[in-house]
Amino acid sequence: MSVPLSGVELLRVCTVLQDCEAQLAVLGHIMPDTYRGRPEADKFVSADIGQVLEQQKGAEQNLKAARQFERESGRLSDATRELHRSQKELNRTLEEDPLSPDNLAKVQRDRWVPDSSCSGL
Repeated sequence: MSVPLSGVELLRVCTVLQDCEAQLAVLGHIMPDTYRGRPEADKFVSADIGQVLEQQKGAEQNLKAARQFERESGRLSDATRELHRSQKELNRTLEEDPLSPDNLAKVQRDRWVPDSSCSGL
């Protein structure tokens, strides 16, 4: 059933559609829908976390080695700084996991708004 729209109504519909398109474009750049449930996306994130964990292990080994030679105070402080840097990177990587259930749920909620706006037209 087709209903004629006035100029103002047509402008409102166009504005809503443009806003929905912009929101979906942003969401597509943040988390493409094609990543959800794909094994290669999980492998990509797992590889990043694995690399950071390896760096963390290396930093811990450096700290242990430096403590054995504590007389070399410069080496100990360098190893301590490296361990702190590595720990911060690990924490940041784990917090920013794009495939975490919280992030996926948020993206789905954000997608629902423009989708429901468009379906009401």
